[in-house]
Amino acid sequence: MTAHETINQHAAQAAATPGPVPALRRFRPGLITDWHLGLLAIVYVRQSTPQQILDHRESRERQYALVNHAIALGWPKDRILVIDDDQGLTGTTAEHRSGFHRILAEVTMEHVGLILGIEMSRLARSNKDWHHLLEMCVIFGAVLADEDGLYDPRDPNDRLLLGLKGTMSEYELVTMHNRLERGRLHKAERGELIFDVPCGYVKLPTGEVALDPDEQVRATVQLLFDKFDELGSFSRLFRYLLRNKIRLGTRVHQGPSRGQLEWRPATRSLVGRMLHHPIYAGAYSYGRRRVDRKGIASNRAKVRMREMPMSKWMVLQKDRLPAYITWERYLANQQRLLQNRYQPGSVGAPRGGSALLTGILVCGACGRRMQASYRSKSTAYYVCVNKRQAVEPENRLVARSLEQQWEKTLRAQRDMREEYDRFLNEQRPRLSDEERQKILALSADIPALWHAPETTARDRKEIIRFLTERIVVEVHSQSERAEVTITWRGGQTGRHSIVRTVSRYESLAEYDRMMDRIVQLRREGVTIKELAARLTREGYRTPRTQKGYTPTSVRQLLSRRGLTGGAVGREQLGSGEWWLPDLAKELGTTYDELREWALRGTARARRVGPGGPWIVWADGRERRRLRKVLATPE
Repeated sequence: MTAHETINQHAAQAAATPGPVPALRRFRPGLITDWHLGLLAIVYVRQSTPQQILDHRESRERQYALVNHAIALGWPKDRILVIDDDQGLTGTTAEHRSGFHRILAEVTMEHVGLILGIEMSRLARSNKDWHHLLEMCVIFGAVLADEDGLYDPRDPNDRLLLGLKGTMSEYELVTMHNRLERGRLHKAERGELIFDVPCGYVKLPTGEVALDPDEQVRATVQLLFDKFDELGSFSRLFRYLLRNKIRLGTRVHQGPSRGQLEWRPATRSLVGRMLHHPIYAGAYSYGRRRVDRKGIASNRAKVRMREMPMSKWMVLQKDRLPAYITWERYLANQQRLLQNRYQPGSVGAPRGGSALLTGILVCGACGRRMQASYRSKSTAYYVCVNKRQAVEPENRLVARSLEQQWEKTLRAQRDMREEYDRFLNEQRPRLSDEERQKILALSADIPALWHAPETTARDRKEIIRFLTERIVVEVHSQSERAEVTITWRGGQTGRHSIVRTVSRYESLAEYDRMMDRIVQLRREGVTIKELAARLTREGYRTPRTQKGYTPTSVRQLLSRRGLTGGAVGREQLGSGEWWLPDLAKELGTTYDELREWALRGTARARRVGPGGPWIVWADGRERRRLRKVLATPE
């Protein structure tokens, strides 16, 4: 007979037994009316655990005997409903108690006149659930009873007493929990509270922890930590274990096979727990994981645990247990795992792409890491993704299809990369003494190591991270210029100016100066071919490349500004008008300063077409005024 069948048999026997009819200690005449007697009397039976159901028979029989209380109060036996659906469930919460919800449903349907429980803690140990039941009884007129008497939730004095009983019931549970928790913590502070031990350890009958007696199990655990030091990331370690079909020896903790050794394939969760568990460094710990109360309240799910930072562990005792690695090595592993995560504040693990600054290049405007993208296999570009806009509603269907294709392509790329990594790993030869000496020599010669043909992009990323801590790039708006600040290992800082590619001519810092220069050279009769060569010699650059200007690019530029077909030559200067470069030379000032005057209105100027060259009006009197402005200090 199963435990469930045994429980049901005991329940049936207790309900069928007449039993004594103890008098209620608190009974007010007139509290129960004919209206109440015409409704159901509910007897609620609950014990917190299956063990209590089997061992605490006296409590169970007392609860089923409440049927006799209802009969003594005037209810016929066929109008008494026994609800024992919640046997073996705690009263801490009503979340999974179907019997408690059944009571609420019967009350709200105005089927109930009386609710009986051996004590208030049987109904609920949570004030939230208890007061919810009371409110329903107030609205629909049901009364409550226990072995101490009858209570009308509508009566202020009874309501006060019921509230105190509910508070005491909840506080009693909290007190028991705190007492047990303090006992566990006291034992943990002595380093004696040990439940199950992870792979590579066994718990002796004396309660002590020892290394697994199987030599192969210990060797596999040691291999895992050595390979993590070699490969440098969790993902590479996990792929290595799968690729080589390495299994981990674990001991069964429960059931008839308890203590037996089983070889199981590596899983991400198992390998992750081993890398994070401090027991492998010989440390005893308690309180590394706590119950996630917010997750339980929001998701209404089973109990979930949340990892705590080391500073919030309740107990940490070093050099208490046998170890596979040192404590310093454990801390270094945790730091590396943290830095390998792609999140704010960490650089991430080096990957195989040609972009060498991924993870350490930061946008100077928003402070976020810049993302690497590739327009070709050898050329990487860095972009700040902070200002990317969301997909328009009318384009979301297309975007979803493109995303699915992109994910499929990424998966194919990942599979090919992993296959390539396997090939390289299988082909990797053993190092000779001569090769080891060469590596040591290269470590002292960084340029030679960097330019060595055997050095991969991933190797160069490792070199950069050994030398630098952080790189911040500040892009000048409407300019191809950018400032790069490099923080080197040791705290030294270097600042450099670089030239980046831009998407438009208008984004070039010297765009207006270049256009005026083109107009000037065209007025002097310079051909387009010669004009392209002059622009290149004078240092003017194109937006995307550094190869210089060609006749085709010059024609396109003139066409965009409406300056082809002799337009420049036909443009006639009015009385007192100057081309801006000529007037700047006449006044002895710079092109940029005079252009700024034109933009601010200090000088009267106009442009030839939209975005074309500047023409400034400056007769003799105006030139004297501009020279006076130029000579006046700001």
